[in-house]
Amino acid sequence: MSTDAKLIAAAELADHYIEIILSEEPALLVEKIADQGAKDIAKSAKALAEFRLQLAKALAEQPIPEYFEESEEEEEEEESAEDGEEAKDEHADK
Repeated sequence: MSTDAKLIAAAELADHYIEIILSEEPALLVEKIADQGAKDIAKSAKALAEFRLQLAKALAEQPIPEYFEESEEEEEEEESAEDGEEAKDEHADK
């Protein structure tokens, strides 16, 4: 796996972990927005972005599971197939 591919996979994995945390226990990462002013919201967003960056960097240093690589390839194939079908549909409409 190339370095760029590994970084992308690590960032996607970090996003997945953050999504799980936010759906289960959002207070672990962010405070309630209703309780914050505009400056505090900006600080929270910056802190979350920094957490994501550090998590992605740490994950990039770990071995990426092969199933994760395979799922990326499958997604790309599915997207290509969907793009082809959309192009056929657009051509049929004309």
